[in-house]
Amino acid sequence: RPSHRYSSDRILTDARKEEIAANWMPQLYRKFSERLEFNVAMLEETVKWCLERDLSPVILDMPRNVPIVGDSLDVPIAEYSTACLGLASRYHIPFISFVDDIDWESSDFYDQAHLVEPGRVKWQARLAATTVEQLRRSGLAIVDGRPAVALGEAAEWTVSPWSALPTFLQLGLAAQE
Repeated sequence: RPSHRYSSDRILTDARKEEIAANWMPQLYRKFSERLEFNVAMLEETVKWCLERDLSPVILDMPRNVPIVGDSLDVPIAEYSTACLGLASRYHIPFISFVDDIDWESSDFYDQAHLVEPGRVKWQARLAATTVEQLRRSGLAIVDGRPAVALGEAAEWTVSPWSALPTFLQLGLAAQE
């Protein structure tokens, strides 16, 4: 098992990544399907918990190794995306997916879902820009009495940036316990 210390110094070969992707449906899809309803219910409880506390939850599609996975996981991706979109619609919160908009390379990932340094840079840049966009849309990104227009703008927040940040939740392809 990986130690959760992923680094570009030590990633799986593309051949191994392709083998894992090819085996995911026959080996894990049934378990994923069995646990999907439970995972969606847990996600819904988390969304409700956030809303009860006046937080602004956002459901975020997590990164995946698109060059390796390709369309091999379209069925489970569609299933969890549909579930996430349903929750987002029901609770009037965003479901954000920009996975397909990033110019991923297999070398951005340790495996199918765990980013290493080059991938983290791509993901974090897009996540930061998306967070600022969400904050601006909600009226929470206020710097010096006006909406923040750029990342890294040097100014004092009129509200705590930590209390204003959306709570990002995930529902990935792993079969969660």
